[in-house]
This record gives sequence, structure tokens and C-alpha cells, in this order.
Amino acid sequence: MSPRLWIYFVIMIPVTVCVVGAWFWWDRRQERKYGLQDRGVEYIMYEMENRITEGMKNRNRTWE
Repeated sequence: MSPRLWIYFVIMIPVTVCVVGAWFWWDRRQERKYGLQDRGVEYIMYEMENRITEGMKNRNRTWE
């Protein structure tokens, strides 16, 4: 083993911490940015599903 192996760890540990920290910061920022939009889309999908279900129920009643 090389006596200078410590240089690898001295460089790579801080670089890894910086990359993981930057990713974590960016992910939280994106979550805040698009979180409200996602909730709005989920609500619209829920309403659409209810309308489709009601329409299917109404169509089935007319055939009976």
C-alpha cells in the first residue's frame, strides 16, 4: 500500500460531501418549486376520475 493513500481520502471525502450536499440542496429546492404544482395536478386528476366514474355509472343505469 502506498504511503500517500491518505491524500486520496483527504480529497475524496470532502468532494463527496460537497456533491451529496449540493444534490440534497437542489432536490429540496425543486421539491419546493414544483410541490404546489404537483398538488394541483393531483387534485385535477382526482376530479377527472370522479367525473369519469360518475359518467360510467350513469351510462350503466340507462342500460338496465
